[in-house]
Amino acid sequence: MYVFQTPILNKKKEVDYIVCSAEDITEEKRQEEQVAFLTIHDQLTGLKNRRFFDDLMQKTNVEDVFPISFMMLDLNGLKLINDAFGHLEGDKAILQVASAIMAHKRAEDIAIRLSGDEFIVFFMKTDKKIAQNIGQHIQQTLEAQKETPFKISVSWGVGMTESKEDSILDIFKRAEDAMYKRKLLESSSM
Repeated sequence: MYVFQTPILNKKKEVDYIVCSAEDITEEKRQEEQVAFLTIHDQLTGLKNRRFFDDLMQKTNVEDVFPISFMMLDLNGLKLINDAFGHLEGDKAILQVASAIMAHKRAEDIAIRLSGDEFIVFFMKTDKKIAQNIGQHIQQTLEAQKETPFKISVSWGVGMTESKEDSILDIFKRAEDAMYKRKLLESSSM
């Protein structure tokens, strides 16, 4: 609610009375909040988005949150799912991966949908072993899914700081390399 107040002056230039009017701006505020949310969140999953990730990469100082681990996940066969079952089923698969990530990440961890089929979990003050354990739980949850006519699987890898001198890009690259190694090993079973 926004209230406008207009003073009405008399001949002596004194306030004689005030005219008040109000305007309901609830809808405008809701739309502003929606735009602010979508600026840093993925529309489909509600996870943080690429823009948030890029800002995070610029702003994070490794020393402040050492050790840092990244888990990178890639939904296997999304193009095949979309082609064979349609994009709605592809979206369901993406949502199931996001749901599995959210079910197993800790409150302080940050889940991000980086692109169509790629996700990242950012772990502060977390070593590689803990991040890998979370990755295994995510994978087990997805393997147990029975809601789709196809098997949902992800390839994932974890990268961790090796020293406080590492850059965020170094850690990200380690996670990406580990994920692609696993993807190559698992591709024949897909």
